[in-house]
Amino acid sequence: MTSRLPPLAQVLLLAASPAFAADPAVGRRVFAEAKELYYRGDFRGALAATNRSLAEDSRQAGAYELRARCWDALGDHARRKTDAEKALSLASARRGVDEAIAQGGAELLLGRPQKALSSLNAALDAAGSDPEALAARARVWRRLGDRAKALADLDAALKARPKVPVWRYSRALTRYELGRDAEAVADLTAALRANKNFVAAYALVGSALAKRGDYKRALKAYDRALALDASYGYAYLGRAAIRLRQGDEPAALKDFEEAVRADAQDYAPYYNRGEAHWRANRREPALSDFRLALDSPKMTAEAAQAIGDRYLSIQLWREAAEAYGRARDEGAGIAALMRRAKAYEALKDPKKALLDLDLAVKEEPGSAAALAARGGLQSRMGLEEPALADFTRALRLEPANPEILTARGSFHARVGKANLALEDFDKAIAADPKHAEAYNGRGALYANALGDQEKALRDVLKAVELQPREPAFHYNMGVLRTRNRLFHKALDSFEAALATKGPAARVLERRADAKFLLGDHVGAVRDIESALEKDPRNPALYDMLGWIRLRGREPEQAVRDLSQALHLDPALAPALVHRALAYGMLGQLKAAVADLDRALKLEPSSKEGWTLLCQAHRLRKDPKDALKACDRAVALDSQHGPAYLQRALTWHQLKQWPRVIEDVESAWQLGTRRAEGVLARSIAHAANRQYKEAHHAYLLALRLDPYVKSPYVGFAPGHPEGADFLTAIVDLDKKMAEDLRDPYVFILRADSLHNADQFDKAVLEYTKAMELDGSIADAYVGRGVALAGQDALEASQQDFIRALELEPDDASTRVRLATVLTMRRNYRAALAELGKALRVEPKNAEAHLRAGNVHYFLKDYARALESYSAAAKADPLDANALNGQGLAYFALRRPADALELFSRALALNPLADRYYRNRAAVWTSLQKFGNAAGDFRAASMVNTDPTLVEEYRRLIEEAEVRSAKGKST
Repeated sequence: MTSRLPPLAQVLLLAASPAFAADPAVGRRVFAEAKELYYRGDFRGALAATNRSLAEDSRQAGAYELRARCWDALGDHARRKTDAEKALSLASARRGVDEAIAQGGAELLLGRPQKALSSLNAALDAAGSDPEALAARARVWRRLGDRAKALADLDAALKARPKVPVWRYSRALTRYELGRDAEAVADLTAALRANKNFVAAYALVGSALAKRGDYKRALKAYDRALALDASYGYAYLGRAAIRLRQGDEPAALKDFEEAVRADAQDYAPYYNRGEAHWRANRREPALSDFRLALDSPKMTAEAAQAIGDRYLSIQLWREAAEAYGRARDEGAGIAALMRRAKAYEALKDPKKALLDLDLAVKEEPGSAAALAARGGLQSRMGLEEPALADFTRALRLEPANPEILTARGSFHARVGKANLALEDFDKAIAADPKHAEAYNGRGALYANALGDQEKALRDVLKAVELQPREPAFHYNMGVLRTRNRLFHKALDSFEAALATKGPAARVLERRADAKFLLGDHVGAVRDIESALEKDPRNPALYDMLGWIRLRGREPEQAVRDLSQALHLDPALAPALVHRALAYGMLGQLKAAVADLDRALKLEPSSKEGWTLLCQAHRLRKDPKDALKACDRAVALDSQHGPAYLQRALTWHQLKQWPRVIEDVESAWQLGTRRAEGVLARSIAHAANRQYKEAHHAYLLALRLDPYVKSPYVGFAPGHPEGADFLTAIVDLDKKMAEDLRDPYVFILRADSLHNADQFDKAVLEYTKAMELDGSIADAYVGRGVALAGQDALEASQQDFIRALELEPDDASTRVRLATVLTMRRNYRAALAELGKALRVEPKNAEAHLRAGNVHYFLKDYARALESYSAAAKADPLDANALNGQGLAYFALRRPADALELFSRALALNPLADRYYRNRAAVWTSLQKFGNAAGDFRAASMVNTDPTLVEEYRRLIEEAEVRSAKGKST
């Protein structure tokens, strides 16, 4: 109830003349009259009477408390605070019931409801069912959100004095808030019978009627209130709300202006108009009105806190902190402190955030929510022991609180105690099966620590279903779907996050990532540009832009964008890691190491960072430091395959061959399957004189990538001269000369010649092996592969047939025979051989893949898709199978599915130029020529074969020309 006050000079200048003598008895009598006027709802009359009472006796705590309530009703919050403090100082000096009631009322007006409750409980213990104390305690219960208890106290107070209009009004307001509108109107009618000029009661009647949809009668009630008091802003605001619902925005805005004119110092007109602009998505005028509201001298704690929430929702952290600070100035409780702590933390000032939460716990030691919030912050600050202590205290207070269980679960997840985290999330869900945040937290745990992506997706989807209007859950689902290469669904999730008013810059940043991974180069850059328009000083956006440039093989531009990110936030660890990668691609390894060292000081538990540091040291020929970094990565996560691969390549530098073999095997088992690593294992076997194993490893490397030439893995495609497979085997020639009785020596030599495209010499070496021992199938298989490389397909076919005569159950050889038959267009025979291979090994991914190729060549695209899908199911890490699925979908005219499958293939192997070419073909068919140009450019950077350079240049130019034409039309 706020209103513009009339001039009160006459009231306030009632100070006695020098001859005036104070009379405490008169003061008490006038104070009793003031209370009756207040009970009638005549707040101005009560104010005048209270002034007269205090002029007679200035030591009345109750009179100051009553006057503070009058100031509150009339919207003068500065004077409310002054009088409440005065009442508190006087009441605390005495121990009577009246003083306890005054003390409770003053504490409430000063924003300390728990202390107010303690004082009023003491008053009621001393005086029994005192109706004034009951009504006062009802106000406290309302502030604490316990309206059922508030209603019980008001019922008891009205039972003792049934005709008090203000108490009727208070009960009506409580019933209104509980949705019991008919009972609220009945109470207001009774209040108005007792005081037909009760302005606030008419306004609340208007609100209750409007809530029920009876706008006609509601408008009449508001008009009646304004007829009694044309400066009563609440009535204008109620009328404006109705007019907004009726679609009459001009009339609503006029009412907002009238409310401002009625009292320019009142926050409510600006706040309500700001809310109207906010709901209409007019962000700038809304923020302007919120600023005016916060500057108002009559601002309330509740409104300031609500404005802080608006700022918080759009990541205006500094403005949010300021709004919550204003809420505290106006007497807000610990909720404002807890919210301001969030803003301070987002501003990267955790010390200030911790001070706020310390104060919250100090003010309300029994608040489990405050303890949990402080525990969460402390855990993020690395203060693990005090964090756990706070969570433990909070759960002692509320052992089945799902929010606190969820917070502790997040803490346990953060400190690497996945089982304890899972236990907490499970308990939270058991306590409240509809607690969306617990599902979201458990989903993150499954995704990040437990590695169960299926359960992760299911849990986060459940969170979305429970709270479909929560943008954070849609955002998390988008990130999770991107990680699981469900790119189209990820885009759907990000669209939902934007539609539910999620923070646009942050969502656009992640949507750009998903679009880039899907090959939408143009859309990705457009999203980043849009995000930067909304938040031009957001370092994360420059980080994402740099990351996009980096994956697009534009390291110079990436360094520029990532440096801008680090200029805005020197402690942004992901930007340091990404810039290190860019420096690595440029060959600036010293700069890469420096950035990685900085990043790891900020995030010492980053297994990815330590693995990249290992790679950088290895490339700098510093194996000692490389091993230290890889060992650290493995210690952090023994399931991190890339660390084993980098360590294996470091052991390769040191010629520690058994360790090379062991680490490459570990990487393979953990899903890190790089042809270069398998080639390193082949060399290691050869150095250990395990020539048969070396040969099989070589064939496996070719299966992964038929163009692999070197065990070198750098930050960019290509490898230094001399670091190829042939050179490595030639270097072992002296040792191998000691084993010339072993046919596999010649087979391995042949493998190395085959790898260097010296097919004639390779055939000779395979033949030498046969001359030593004609019963070795591997010699015939090797020669068959070399002959196929020379396009001597008939001779190749005969060698594979001979190998199968020696080892009829060798499925891989049947697959190679089928491949040659396919090249000779003998498709029926090829399918027959693949059928035999699958009878021996039903889950042979390569056999399913080759069957898919045969069906594709026969233009039986549906069956091709079945075979490619079977290959992908047999080996989910087979990028060739995903590429095959993409080809089949494209042929079946399902371009969206084709895009996603080619993109998944590229996520597994970003160095296969044919996958980029295939995706570019889809973009061309969709007339998205800018994206086609981007994919052709990426293909040209990962395969620099001179024979392809000119073709790629032509394709890029053609796509860019067609893209420019599209823009011009």
